[in-house]
Amino acid sequence: SSDLTGLSISNPTLIDTICTGQNYNLKINGTSADNLPIKFVLKRKTGTAWNAIDSVTNNSVGSFTITPIANATDYLIVGDDNCSRTDSTTFRLLVRAPMNLTAITGDELCRNESKSFSALVTGGKAQSYKYKWEDITNNVIIDTLNASITHTPANSMDIRITVSDGCSAPVNSTARLWVAPQVTDSILATKLNGCEPLSTSFFHPKTAAQTPLNPSFTWKWYFDGINNLNVPSTGGSTHPDIPKNYSSAGTYTARVEMVLPNNKVCFSKMQSVTAYEQAVADFSYLPCIVTGK
Repeated sequence: SSDLTGLSISNPTLIDTICTGQNYNLKINGTSADNLPIKFVLKRKTGTAWNAIDSVTNNSVGSFTITPIANATDYLIVGDDNCSRTDSTTFRLLVRAPMNLTAITGDELCRNESKSFSALVTGGKAQSYKYKWEDITNNVIIDTLNASITHTPANSMDIRITVSDGCSAPVNSTARLWVAPQVTDSILATKLNGCEPLSTSFFHPKTAAQTPLNPSFTWKWYFDGINNLNVPSTGGSTHPDIPKNYSSAGTYTARVEMVLPNNKVCFSKMQSVTAYEQAVADFSYLPCIVTGK
């Protein structure tokens, strides 16, 4: 504004916005017709009252560092050249809400299964959001452009999303993806057929271990359609063979499944075993031999 008596102060920026945790440097221009030093007084509005919080004396510029106390605060700057001349201007400072990121959630996946993620962010400087998706287990950057991604992990890993806006403190969230181990050998039985009584043994499929995150799962065995054996396991683990005896002729089935903790079946294989009926000699058609006396 201007004062007809020769003192003028002006604020080039009447309203501005900063992010949470930042201070603001306010500069007020002043001109005294007599080149007198100007005392700039900064007042903050609290309710209906204007309370002086700082002052500085300078011939042309009043500079203040403001630490905001609310999301929106009004200020009044009064200039006085100690010659019964005053002038004033106003300023409003807005503070963005801090960024908030909804936590991403992990999952348990079969091999070659994809998982979709979205970074849900509020607050901060929305027009400047930048995203970084990382595989922090293997120190690999997955994506730096998109708020949403679909990722197919090769092995178990921790994934992290970091969102920054160049203004607020960055926010991040991390989730773990467990990936079922690779099955490397799935021969199931030592003997698949033979005469009754038939004895055989069933093998657990072999799997590859993962490092540093090795997944857990359960081998579920179904013999003739009945689940009667569950064996907890991890990638690369070995287990004792399962002996089975079939005393009667017939065809029998065995099925093994790899089941993750979330009940997802990632591998299944069935094997049939046939026990043949034992051959029995039949003498009923042999000729009758008569001997003389």
